[in-house]
Amino acid sequence: MHELYLQYIRSHTNWLSCVIFEYKWFYYDLWSLVHIWSGAMIFVLLTANKYKKRWLKLLLLVSLFEVYEATIAIGIFRIFAPEKSIDVVNDIVNGMLGGYLMYIFFKWNDKRIFKVWFAAFLSSFSMAYIWVGSHGYNYNIPFFNSQCINWWALICWTLAGTGISLLFNTLKDKMNQFNSLITTWLIYLVLLIIIESIAYFIFPIKEISKGTTPLVFNIIQGNSELHVFYTIVPIYFTTVFIVFLSLFNKYEKAQGI
Repeated sequence: MHELYLQYIRSHTNWLSCVIFEYKWFYYDLWSLVHIWSGAMIFVLLTANKYKKRWLKLLLLVSLFEVYEATIAIGIFRIFAPEKSIDVVNDIVNGMLGGYLMYIFFKWNDKRIFKVWFAAFLSSFSMAYIWVGSHGYNYNIPFFNSQCINWWALICWTLAGTGISLLFNTLKDKMNQFNSLITTWLIYLVLLIIIESIAYFIFPIKEISKGTTPLVFNIIQGNSELHVFYTIVPIYFTTVFIVFLSLFNKYEKAQGI
């Protein structure tokens, strides 16, 4: 059972080891984006909860994780793919960079103009990144395919999630959260059918991974995992959006913005 669990983690994280950019000893892979994201969110959590010496604590936390990852997760249990030794330094720097980027954003956005938009975008990108990377997308038209991660699908889902989150946020000011979620869901389903119909019947573009079948009206091509995700995706996006927005509000309150 333990070995099966480790194999499951490996099979669902191997895609993160794909190198995006490399120059001599310096390189960025998909894990690098995870470390930037984690550093950003840890910094927000430390600030929102009014921890003192937040930069020192951020450095300590990202460093401890790298030590754990290199010695135990990779060295002993082989959970993740082996990394270059310089990657430890790169990941620590990326974690601190994520914290700095969040600090710069909130300092720049002191009038709270773009907080909701940023929460919608970041929460949507986070969900899209996990979904697209772990699921993997393979289209019948090579132009829409790419190495490491399907950037086309990532962009589309990030934009879709941002739109869903902003629509939900607008509707919840006029009705309760449950009704706004249901309304958002229904609008999403209508738009999904329209967009998928245009993509499939006019161009035609379809997903051709193993086990691909249409969900309805001979459109929304994919396996059962994809069908479930496409059907209930507004719940994912709006839930994570609410968490992010609440955290950002707490950050601003702690900073007196």
